[in-house]
Amino acid sequence: MATERAPEVDTSEVGAEIEEQGVLPPAVPGTEAASAVLYVLAQRLSGGESRDLVVSLPPALRARVEVCVMHRGEKGEVFDRAEFLRRVATHLNVTEPQAEAIARAVFAAVQRRLPSKEVQDMASQLPRDLRAL
Repeated sequence: MATERAPEVDTSEVGAEIEEQGVLPPAVPGTEAASAVLYVLAQRLSGGESRDLVVSLPPALRARVEVCVMHRGEKGEVFDRAEFLRRVATHLNVTEPQAEAIARAVFAAVQRRLPSKEVQDMASQLPRDLRAL
């Protein structure tokens, strides 16, 4: 089954939108925050859904997340919201409450740019506590 590509999105636009939320520490650019959150999300999703996510991303974000997707099995890792936030916090060197605010900002910015079916398909693979983000 072929995956439809989302319209190309300017990555700087995504990063700027995340930065405008005011949740990032000064040393963390919006595109880096997006990459970290999407990288951890891709680890949680099935291989097929991770590949669909990557195809839907703007090229610069796609390149940052694609390596994770290409070198993994079909089954996603099983972890909950707390582990998700711990991984994002570790990657960005921020606290877990900061990681939650960052994840929310990233998901809001990226969700508006992905096909709604893709968002629904990803959400269906997540536990309720992660979907709440």
